[in-house]
Amino acid sequence: MGAGARAVRHPRCTAVAHPALSAAPLPPPGQPMAGRGDRAAARGDPPGLLHPPHPGTAGPGPRHPAPDEHRLQRRRDHRQGGRHPAGHPLAGRGRRLDPARRRGPRGADPGRAPAAHRRVPVPAAMSARTRSFNVTAAVLGLWLVVLSAVGAGDTGGRQSRGSVSVLATWTGDEGAAFRDLLQSFTDESGIRVDYQGTTALREVLSSEVKAGTPPDIAVLPSPGELATYADALVPLEKVLPRDTLAAYGPLWKPAPRGDGAVYGIAVKADLKSIVWYDAARHKRRELPALAARDGQWCAGMGGDATSGWPGTDWIEDILLQQQGKAVYEDWATGALAWTDPRIGQAWRTWGSLFGKGAARTALLTDFRDAGRKLFAARPPCALEHQGSFIRGGYPPKDRAHASFAFSTGLIPGADRASTAREVSADFAAMFHETPQSRRLLAYLTSAKVQTAWAENTPSGRTRPFFANGDVPVTVQPDDVGEKIAKALKNSRSLCLDASDAMPTRMRLAFQRAALAYLSEVAKGPDALLTSLEKVRTDLHDERGRPWLSTVCG
Repeated sequence: MGAGARAVRHPRCTAVAHPALSAAPLPPPGQPMAGRGDRAAARGDPPGLLHPPHPGTAGPGPRHPAPDEHRLQRRRDHRQGGRHPAGHPLAGRGRRLDPARRRGPRGADPGRAPAAHRRVPVPAAMSARTRSFNVTAAVLGLWLVVLSAVGAGDTGGRQSRGSVSVLATWTGDEGAAFRDLLQSFTDESGIRVDYQGTTALREVLSSEVKAGTPPDIAVLPSPGELATYADALVPLEKVLPRDTLAAYGPLWKPAPRGDGAVYGIAVKADLKSIVWYDAARHKRRELPALAARDGQWCAGMGGDATSGWPGTDWIEDILLQQQGKAVYEDWATGALAWTDPRIGQAWRTWGSLFGKGAARTALLTDFRDAGRKLFAARPPCALEHQGSFIRGGYPPKDRAHASFAFSTGLIPGADRASTAREVSADFAAMFHETPQSRRLLAYLTSAKVQTAWAENTPSGRTRPFFANGDVPVTVQPDDVGEKIAKALKNSRSLCLDASDAMPTRMRLAFQRAALAYLSEVAKGPDALLTSLEKVRTDLHDERGRPWLSTVCG
């Protein structure tokens, strides 16, 4: 190894003398350190890294190739099988090293003697200057960390006050409107909201709860889901302001554990037990005759992972209108057998409304597309039994003349004097109580925010409905919307969607049975009802499968 060269350990072989790492003389104290390029320029060398002189030679060492030359040389080396050219300091030390040279002890090279470690003395002045620089750099680094922490949490020029996570089913236009509302909350509070909208909420939430990572707040599409997770939820009596809780009737504050504690509160609501029609084509007095005619019902059973739920809505509403609230509640809470004759009557009534062709069409149609047929140039059907939310899915140009009638006067065998109405809601529940989650839940359930939520809905979209009694019905832009809002305030005549209130296993079995019945109406529902009764009794025998104690106001 040449004097003045430093030993370098090759990754796979032995100590190698690499003159490029030779110790260059240090400048006198007080003189600046020169970089490699500065030293080369001072010597008048051409561009590129230069080796120092080799022992016994005059002038600078061979010029180190510039970057482009490096790449060309590596390609040439690769074509030669990884061998360095003869005379190169690493010749014979590539991937094809002579096997004879590999047999020495690890870290030793039979062909070269390792150089002694060489300590380079550092002048005292330079050492002090280096220490001063390190201290300054450390202080500056600490300030950068502090400033980064403050800046990363800044929201619209405000310091961040933490975050809260939310899971809900709202996607598309509905999800965009909710994100706008959450952004308003962030702008006001400085709290960041991490929102996830998914149509597979049940699967996502179940997985997160099992993993121990549920969201802070989940907006559940049914009270039955509340019952499923009741043991993991935070009671809301001490979370929400007293005046907020007082603005909601008992129906909108489920107590799934039966101990009176509230574990969910309705953030949004929808009215069911209604039938939609095109008011530009039909008069209200014509509807009973239309309902009695075969093939006049626009229906779609498709609904992604929950196909069949429009059929369960039909059966539930028929039972409510024919038998009243008491029978309906006993059945929805698991106290009435599926094989009860009154349940079978509701199923047969539903089947009588669909001929074979209409039933097949309903099975092949998505629920979002069914009602659009009402407004076709030559509509194949005239009526749709669907909740108030469906109006938002109608073509924008047709929404103005979409009207509804209560199903009481159109369902065969219904009590025409009944004021009972089926409803549904999205219930907010809390898995983690934090200052941020408390503030967001209070925000979402307040009458002031819900009023702004409706009023700020972009034109072309339908406004949401609420169960909060303090939200004025005048936030709705037309008579149809106001009529729905008024019906939702009369909680004593309302009953929650029965299948929504049932345990998940019961609800899914009900949905599948509705599809099976519609595919073969002529066979009757008795066998299906026997199977559903088996599910009900099994659930009653299992622990941890709670049924709600009440579903009607």
